[in-house]
Amino acid sequence: MLRAYDDAVVVYDEGPGDLHALEPLAAQALMLCLDGQPRTEAEIGAALFGETLDDECAQLLREWLRTFERLGWLVCSE
Repeated sequence: MLRAYDDAVVVYDEGPGDLHALEPLAAQALMLCLDGQPRTEAEIGAALFGETLDDECAQLLREWLRTFERLGWLVCSE
């Protein structure tokens, strides 16, 4: 369950009962992954950072996606 507040986004993971605070941009990435439209990492990056995705932003996005996958929130394919 994802809930957005004015300055924070919180995810409650019902399985283990964990609460996770996400940066707003990380939350947007997660919502793009969960909206039912298949997207590549490049498409998510372009939606978040614009067409000129630099190496730092690309690395940050990869870290978020790996974390979401590790937590069991989504399955990434290489």
